[in-house]
Amino acid sequence: LMERLMLSQDNSTLTIRPVRREDAGNYECEVSNPVSSSKSDPIRLDVKDLPKPIITWKISDPVENADSVVLTCEPQTQSTSYLWSVNSKSLPASARLELSLDNRTLTIHRVTRNDTGPYECETRNPVSAGRSDPLTLNVLYGPDAPTISPSDSHYRLGASLGLSCHAASNPPAQYSWLINGRPQPSTQELFIPNLTANDSGAYTCVASNSGTRLNKTTVQTITVSGKWIPGASADAVVEVCLAFRKEPRRSYFPQANA
Repeated sequence: LMERLMLSQDNSTLTIRPVRREDAGNYECEVSNPVSSSKSDPIRLDVKDLPKPIITWKISDPVENADSVVLTCEPQTQSTSYLWSVNSKSLPASARLELSLDNRTLTIHRVTRNDTGPYECETRNPVSAGRSDPLTLNVLYGPDAPTISPSDSHYRLGASLGLSCHAASNPPAQYSWLINGRPQPSTQELFIPNLTANDSGAYTCVASNSGTRLNKTTVQTITVSGKWIPGASADAVVEVCLAFRKEPRRSYFPQANA
Protein backbone atom coordinates (compact mmCIF):
# COMPACT_ATOMS: atom_id res chain seq x y z
CA LEU A 1 0.00 0.00 0.00
CA MET A 2 2.79 2.44 0.92
CA GLU A 3 4.16 2.19 -2.63
CA ARG A 4 0.97 3.79 -3.96
CA LEU A 5 0.66 6.50 -1.27
CA MET A 6 2.45 9.79 -1.75
CA LEU A 7 2.54 12.67 0.73
CA SER A 8 3.48 16.19 -0.14
CA GLN A 9 6.54 17.70 1.51
CA ASP A 10 4.48 19.27 4.29
CA ASN A 11 2.15 16.24 4.53
CA SER A 12 -0.88 18.35 3.66
CA THR A 13 -1.71 16.35 0.51
CA LEU A 14 -2.18 12.59 0.17
CA THR A 15 -2.08 11.06 -3.30
CA ILE A 16 -3.14 7.46 -4.01
CA ARG A 17 -1.96 6.23 -7.40
CA PRO A 18 -3.29 4.04 -8.80
CA VAL A 19 -6.39 3.81 -6.67
CA ARG A 20 -7.86 0.35 -6.08
CA ARG A 21 -10.99 -1.12 -4.60
CA GLU A 22 -9.23 -1.80 -1.31
CA ASP A 23 -8.54 1.94 -0.97
CA ALA A 24 -12.20 2.62 -0.27
CA GLY A 25 -12.92 3.85 3.25
CA ASN A 26 -13.03 6.85 5.58
CA TYR A 27 -10.09 9.23 5.52
CA GLU A 28 -9.22 11.82 8.16
CA CYS A 29 -6.48 14.37 8.52
CA GLU A 30 -5.09 15.81 11.72
CA VAL A 31 -3.46 19.19 12.19
CA SER A 32 -1.24 19.78 15.18
CA ASN A 33 1.19 22.29 16.61
CA PRO A 34 3.07 22.44 19.92
CA VAL A 35 0.02 23.91 21.62
CA SER A 36 -2.94 21.95 20.22
CA SER A 37 -4.23 19.54 17.59
CA SER A 38 -7.42 19.16 15.57
CA LYS A 39 -8.86 16.31 13.52
CA SER A 40 -11.07 16.68 10.47
CA ASP A 41 -14.40 15.06 9.97
CA PRO A 42 -14.02 11.76 8.08
CA ILE A 43 -14.48 11.79 4.32
CA ARG A 44 -15.73 8.69 2.54
CA LEU A 45 -13.84 7.46 -0.53
CA ASP A 46 -15.86 5.09 -2.72
CA VAL A 47 -13.99 3.21 -5.46
CA LYS A 48 -16.13 1.73 -8.21
CA ASP A 49 -15.13 -0.59 -11.03
CA LEU A 50 -16.23 0.24 -14.55
CA PRO A 51 -19.12 -1.92 -15.75
CA LYS A 52 -18.38 -4.20 -18.68
CA PRO A 53 -18.88 -2.15 -21.85
CA ILE A 54 -21.24 -3.21 -24.62
CA ILE A 55 -21.45 -2.09 -28.25
CA THR A 56 -24.81 -0.89 -29.56
CA TRP A 57 -25.80 -0.17 -33.17
CA LYS A 58 -29.01 0.55 -35.04
CA ILE A 59 -28.74 -1.06 -38.49
CA SER A 60 -28.48 -4.83 -37.98
CA ASP A 61 -28.00 -5.79 -41.66
CA PRO A 62 -26.30 -2.90 -43.49
CA VAL A 63 -26.10 -3.00 -47.28
CA GLU A 64 -22.70 -2.65 -48.95
CA ASN A 65 -21.93 0.81 -50.38
CA ALA A 66 -25.37 2.03 -49.30
CA ASP A 67 -25.54 2.16 -45.49
CA SER A 68 -23.37 3.71 -42.79
CA VAL A 69 -23.09 2.05 -39.38
CA VAL A 70 -22.74 3.88 -36.06
CA LEU A 71 -21.23 1.83 -33.21
CA THR A 72 -21.50 3.22 -29.67
CA CYS A 73 -19.59 2.04 -26.61
CA GLU A 74 -21.94 1.94 -23.60
CA PRO A 75 -22.31 3.12 -20.89
CA GLN A 76 -21.12 6.69 -20.86
CA THR A 77 -19.29 7.37 -17.60
CA GLN A 78 -17.19 10.19 -16.22
CA SER A 79 -13.40 10.18 -16.34
CA THR A 80 -13.46 7.31 -18.82
CA SER A 81 -11.40 6.89 -21.98
CA TYR A 82 -12.57 4.76 -24.91
CA LEU A 83 -10.48 2.69 -27.30
CA TRP A 84 -11.65 0.76 -30.37
CA SER A 85 -10.12 -2.23 -32.16
CA VAL A 86 -11.04 -4.30 -35.20
CA ASN A 87 -9.80 -7.82 -35.89
CA SER A 88 -7.84 -7.53 -32.61
CA LYS A 89 -5.84 -4.61 -34.06
CA SER A 90 -5.95 -0.83 -33.78
CA LEU A 91 -8.30 0.91 -36.18
CA PRO A 92 -6.66 1.39 -39.59
CA ALA A 93 -6.33 4.83 -41.11
CA SER A 94 -9.35 5.22 -43.38
CA ALA A 95 -11.48 8.11 -44.60
CA ARG A 96 -14.54 5.93 -44.02
CA LEU A 97 -13.85 5.50 -40.28
CA GLU A 98 -14.83 8.42 -38.04
CA LEU A 99 -14.51 8.71 -34.25
CA SER A 100 -16.44 11.12 -32.05
CA LEU A 101 -14.51 13.66 -29.97
CA ASP A 102 -14.58 11.41 -26.90
CA ASN A 103 -13.92 8.25 -29.01
CA ARG A 104 -17.12 6.68 -27.66
CA THR A 105 -18.77 6.48 -31.08
CA LEU A 106 -17.32 4.89 -34.22
CA THR A 107 -18.98 5.59 -37.57
CA ILE A 108 -18.27 3.38 -40.59
CA HIS A 109 -19.32 5.24 -43.72
CA ARG A 110 -20.60 3.25 -46.70
CA VAL A 111 -19.77 -0.17 -45.30
CA THR A 112 -18.22 -2.86 -47.49
CA ARG A 113 -18.02 -6.64 -47.16
CA ASN A 114 -14.54 -6.18 -45.66
CA ASP A 115 -15.93 -4.20 -42.71
CA THR A 116 -17.52 -7.14 -40.89
CA GLY A 117 -15.03 -7.04 -38.00
CA PRO A 118 -15.15 -8.22 -35.26
CA TYR A 119 -15.12 -4.90 -33.37
CA GLU A 120 -14.32 -4.38 -29.69
CA CYS A 121 -14.37 -1.33 -27.44
CA GLU A 122 -12.31 -0.90 -24.29
CA THR A 123 -13.04 1.48 -21.42
CA ARG A 124 -10.49 2.76 -18.93
CA ASN A 125 -10.48 4.96 -15.86
CA PRO A 126 -7.92 5.44 -13.08
CA VAL A 127 -9.40 2.46 -11.21
CA SER A 128 -10.11 -0.25 -13.77
CA ALA A 129 -10.51 -1.21 -17.41
CA GLY A 130 -13.05 -3.31 -19.28
CA ARG A 131 -13.45 -4.82 -22.74
CA SER A 132 -16.67 -5.53 -24.62
CA ASP A 133 -17.61 -8.78 -26.28
CA PRO A 134 -16.64 -8.81 -29.98
CA LEU A 135 -19.26 -7.62 -32.45
CA THR A 136 -19.38 -8.94 -36.03
CA LEU A 137 -21.43 -7.05 -38.60
CA ASN A 138 -23.62 -8.88 -41.10
CA VAL A 139 -22.96 -6.83 -44.24
CA LEU A 140 -25.29 -7.65 -47.12
CA TYR A 141 -23.59 -7.56 -50.52
CA GLY A 142 -23.85 -8.79 -54.07
CA PRO A 143 -24.59 -10.61 -56.09
CA ASP A 144 -21.40 -10.06 -58.05
CA ALA A 145 -21.47 -10.86 -61.76
CA PRO A 146 -22.03 -14.64 -61.90
CA THR A 147 -19.58 -17.03 -63.52
CA ILE A 148 -20.71 -19.99 -65.62
CA SER A 149 -18.60 -23.13 -65.67
CA PRO A 150 -17.32 -24.89 -67.62
CA SER A 151 -16.56 -22.17 -70.13
CA ASP A 152 -16.72 -24.51 -73.16
CA SER A 153 -18.84 -23.07 -75.95
CA HIS A 154 -18.85 -25.89 -78.56
CA TYR A 155 -20.53 -29.27 -78.07
CA ARG A 156 -21.18 -32.21 -80.41
CA LEU A 157 -24.59 -33.55 -81.25
CA GLY A 158 -25.76 -36.13 -78.72
CA ALA A 159 -23.45 -34.89 -75.97
CA SER A 160 -24.67 -33.91 -72.50
CA LEU A 161 -24.47 -30.32 -71.31
CA GLY A 162 -23.94 -29.49 -67.64
CA LEU A 163 -23.53 -25.87 -66.55
CA SER A 164 -23.05 -24.45 -63.05
CA CYS A 165 -23.50 -20.83 -61.99
CA HIS A 166 -21.91 -19.07 -59.01
CA ALA A 167 -21.94 -15.49 -57.68
CA ALA A 168 -20.46 -14.06 -54.48
CA SER A 169 -23.40 -12.89 -52.38
CA ASN A 170 -24.66 -12.44 -48.80
CA PRO A 171 -27.21 -13.83 -48.24
CA PRO A 172 -26.46 -16.62 -50.75
CA ALA A 173 -27.78 -15.90 -54.23
CA GLN A 174 -30.78 -17.57 -55.80
CA TYR A 175 -30.30 -18.76 -59.38
CA SER A 176 -32.43 -19.11 -62.50
CA TRP A 177 -31.67 -19.81 -66.16
CA LEU A 178 -32.85 -18.59 -69.54
CA ILE A 179 -32.19 -20.40 -72.82
CA ASN A 180 -32.71 -18.07 -75.76
CA GLY A 181 -34.97 -16.04 -73.47
CA ARG A 182 -37.06 -19.01 -72.34
CA PRO A 183 -37.22 -19.47 -68.53
CA GLN A 184 -35.83 -22.71 -67.12
CA PRO A 185 -36.15 -24.30 -63.64
CA SER A 186 -34.65 -22.15 -60.85
CA THR A 187 -31.57 -24.16 -59.97
CA GLN A 188 -27.88 -23.40 -59.66
CA GLU A 189 -27.00 -26.16 -62.11
CA LEU A 190 -28.46 -26.79 -65.55
CA PHE A 191 -28.31 -30.19 -67.28
CA ILE A 192 -29.40 -31.11 -70.81
CA PRO A 193 -28.81 -34.66 -72.15
CA ASN A 194 -28.60 -35.63 -75.82
CA LEU A 195 -27.97 -32.20 -77.31
CA THR A 196 -29.52 -31.32 -80.64
CA ALA A 197 -28.92 -28.40 -82.96
CA ASN A 198 -31.99 -26.72 -81.43
CA ASP A 199 -30.10 -26.47 -78.12
CA SER A 200 -27.68 -23.94 -79.60
CA GLY A 201 -28.07 -20.36 -78.42
CA ALA A 202 -27.69 -17.94 -75.52
CA TYR A 203 -27.62 -19.45 -72.02
CA THR A 204 -28.25 -16.79 -69.36
CA CYS A 205 -27.67 -17.26 -65.64
CA VAL A 206 -29.55 -14.83 -63.36
CA ALA A 207 -28.28 -14.44 -59.77
CA SER A 208 -30.62 -12.67 -57.32
CA ASN A 209 -30.11 -11.44 -53.74
CA SER A 210 -33.20 -11.17 -51.53
CA GLY A 211 -31.36 -8.93 -49.04
CA THR A 212 -29.96 -6.28 -51.37
CA ARG A 213 -32.79 -6.76 -53.90
CA LEU A 214 -30.24 -6.76 -56.69
CA ASN A 215 -29.62 -9.21 -59.53
CA LYS A 216 -26.84 -9.77 -62.04
CA THR A 217 -26.70 -11.83 -65.25
CA THR A 218 -24.07 -13.56 -67.35
CA VAL A 219 -24.61 -14.94 -70.87
CA GLN A 220 -22.72 -17.82 -72.46
CA THR A 221 -23.23 -18.80 -76.10
CA ILE A 222 -23.46 -22.54 -76.79
CA THR A 223 -23.04 -24.03 -80.26
CA VAL A 224 -24.06 -27.63 -80.98
CA SER A 225 -22.68 -29.10 -84.21
CA GLY A 226 -21.11 -32.17 -85.79
CA LYS A 227 -22.44 -35.50 -86.95
CA TRP A 228 -23.89 -37.84 -84.36
CA ILE A 229 -23.22 -41.56 -84.76
CA PRO A 230 -25.53 -43.84 -82.71
CA GLY A 231 -23.68 -45.89 -80.14
CA ALA A 232 -20.55 -43.74 -80.26
CA SER A 233 -19.40 -41.39 -77.58
CA ALA A 234 -20.63 -37.90 -78.26
CA ASP A 235 -17.13 -36.49 -78.02
CA ALA A 236 -15.40 -39.30 -79.90
CA VAL A 237 -13.86 -38.81 -83.30
CA VAL A 238 -14.85 -41.68 -85.53
CA GLU A 239 -12.71 -42.61 -88.48
CA VAL A 240 -14.29 -44.70 -91.20
CA CYS A 241 -11.90 -46.56 -93.46
CA LEU A 242 -13.12 -47.83 -96.78
CA ALA A 243 -11.30 -50.78 -98.40
CA PHE A 244 -11.29 -50.97 -102.16
CA ARG A 245 -10.65 -54.27 -103.99
CA LYS A 246 -8.01 -53.80 -106.60
CA GLU A 247 -8.11 -56.02 -109.64
CA PRO A 248 -4.78 -57.74 -110.43
CA ARG A 249 -2.87 -56.39 -113.34
CA ARG A 250 -2.85 -58.67 -116.36
CA SER A 251 -0.39 -58.66 -119.23
CA TYR A 252 -0.94 -60.27 -122.61
CA PHE A 253 1.84 -61.61 -124.83
CA PRO A 254 1.47 -62.91 -128.40
CA GLN A 255 1.69 -66.67 -128.63
CA ALA A 256 4.63 -67.98 -130.63
CA ASN A 257 3.88 -70.11 -133.73
CA ALA A 258 4.32 -73.78 -133.14
